[in-house]
Amino acid sequence: MRGSRAGRGGESAVRIAADRGIDVIGDLRGGCRAGLLTYLGDASYSIYLCHGPVLFGLMLVADGLAWIPADLLLIAFAAAAVVVGCRVYELFERPAHALLLRRPVLAPAV
Repeated sequence: MRGSRAGRGGESAVRIAADRGIDVIGDLRGGCRAGLLTYLGDASYSIYLCHGPVLFGLMLVADGLAWIPADLLLIAFAAAAVVVGCRVYELFERPAHALLLRRPVLAPAV
């Protein structure tokens, strides 16, 4: 009997959290944070491609940073991976995408 009550309470908590989550997402649609989330979504493939090499490179220098707490290093390394991924997006992916979307100019008929 007691387990079933806890189950219903947990289910209610999940439903309330889901309702609140939907409200938060609805609030972001027109705000400036939505622009940031859209940009990160557009850059996500570049971030994905860059995060491994960036984290590997940073781990090579991490021995000299032993005095910094591990949690703080993790946050800084993740932020660095996102920044590098966004730069790759700006420098390579967006121009390549724009180049591929150009329509060929047809020669005028003679």
